[in-house]
Amino acid sequence: MKVLSFSSSCLAFCLLALGARANDADVLNSALNLEYLEANFYSCAAYGEPIEQALWGANGKEPMGCQQAMLTPTALAYAKAVAKDEIAHVSFLRQELGDNAVDQPQINIGAAFEAAANAALNTTLNPSFSAYGNDILFYHAAFIFEDVGVTAYKGAAPLLENVDTLEAAAGILAVEAYHGGAIRSLLLEQSEQTVFPFGAQVKAIVKAIADLRASVSGGNNDAGLFKPDSMDYILAPADQNAVVHTRSTQEVLNIIYLNADGSVGGFFPEGMNGNIN
Repeated sequence: MKVLSFSSSCLAFCLLALGARANDADVLNSALNLEYLEANFYSCAAYGEPIEQALWGANGKEPMGCQQAMLTPTALAYAKAVAKDEIAHVSFLRQELGDNAVDQPQINIGAAFEAAANAALNTTLNPSFSAYGNDILFYHAAFIFEDVGVTAYKGAAPLLENVDTLEAAAGILAVEAYHGGAIRSLLLEQSEQTVFPFGAQVKAIVKAIADLRASVSGGNNDAGLFKPDSMDYILAPADQNAVVHTRSTQEVLNIIYLNADGSVGGFFPEGMNGNIN
């Protein structure tokens, strides 16, 4: 299998599971699982339908909770641009893996967001949180994924042995970080806005999401939009040296499964397909 020039969110996620016993196909299938998740989320938000069935695999499953987001032209343009990238990532990885590509697993991009919001705010929201309700809710949902990709890639980078792959990975991390910064900037622009109908400001909800991710991943490795007790912006989830936080494989799985013990659930109700799950 040739060395791949991976795309941004692909490698940010796919490298999270690289270990001594994982071969190239295992790593790429880990990426493919998470590209299925992102591609379907952005495709549903932008177009109201999942990625085309030809990309699911022979026994792939239709995602749960797909719906078109109610977005303004600016947010819709962003959703379409990211959807196009993520769909291309799925197609690319399936082509590279060939017969070794795993099928699309069961993905939850509806109730999983509701569960994440309830857990973050430590209540049962009424009405339920919808990732597709408007621009700001969509941005909050996207925020859940973007920082995780950056910290997952950072944690996996030292495990890479192939220098060509490491070089590609470094460039991919940079692009993924741009995506994370873009979402943070969009949220910062509206940080004082009270999110209807939940009665909480954007900055409070973002901090709650960051705190939840840190809690289930078991470390002090996340950040909201502002430094504590100040109005100084936080543009990246980083330590006091401005070095992006590191997450291990298990920490990332805890977040996407929405379980602190790593048991399957959340965005992958039946777990990811493949040897890394």
